[in-house]
Amino acid sequence: MLYLQICFTNIQETEQEIVIAALDSIQFEAFQQTQHELYAYVEKSLFDETLLHQTLHNFQQAQFIQQYDIKALANKNWNTAWESNFPPVVISDQLLIKAPFHHIEKQYPYVIELEPKMAFGTGHHETTSMVLEAMLSLNFENKTVLDFGCGTGILAIFAAMKNAAHIDAIDNDDWAYNNSLQNIEQTKTAHISIQQGTLDLVKHQTYHFILANINKNVITATLQQLHQMLKPKGVLIVSGILKADVEAISSLAFPLFEKKPVIQYKGNWSMLIFELS
Repeated sequence: MLYLQICFTNIQETEQEIVIAALDSIQFEAFQQTQHELYAYVEKSLFDETLLHQTLHNFQQAQFIQQYDIKALANKNWNTAWESNFPPVVISDQLLIKAPFHHIEKQYPYVIELEPKMAFGTGHHETTSMVLEAMLSLNFENKTVLDFGCGTGILAIFAAMKNAAHIDAIDNDDWAYNNSLQNIEQTKTAHISIQQGTLDLVKHQTYHFILANINKNVITATLQQLHQMLKPKGVLIVSGILKADVEAISSLAFPLFEKKPVIQYKGNWSMLIFELS
């Protein structure tokens, strides 16, 4: 299988985070970050440079359209080098996310071991870490959960570790669906049902918790449907939202939720927690 390496130059850390989110939405599989460079990897057959430019425009990162180089990585296991630099993640000193090759002596209440495939969705990115941190303080015991846009499946896995009764996890991306299946099998996690497709797959279900770590466009398009799928006193957590888009999401949610959302920020990113009365 042939891969391409896209190297963005003169890109600061906060800008790298947004570009990673943009590229994740168009099937890039892995990322490496240095102080001023971002390396992104994509299967050659899936690369569309016109789509790349359009996506950078959509994420307000058009300044980087002329600031990248493309290199073919034929016959090279590009992921091996990246995996060797995959750092463990610790959330609030309670949850450890590690790779099989990490040897961590300190004990944590929760440990999730995943084969590293990409940075986005494994707890390294602010959007994922904020949701995981919020989940630490929530009671999932015997609750039903929807992980909408499950990515690596890490949120579904953590909900199961916190004794949720049943979790539905859905994603319309081939890579995300297959990777979630692999991670759930690897972690031997029960009570998770994964499906590939859209929200319509579970539109007749209701949940105590809905976790939507996706992006602004998907959230705005589905917010009303997500609201209808909540049980009484249900909780909706949305992330993948840039700080600049919080007002738009809050305004859209205002007629649906009587309570004001709890809003948290990390870097350029935000997370909103809505609760039904």
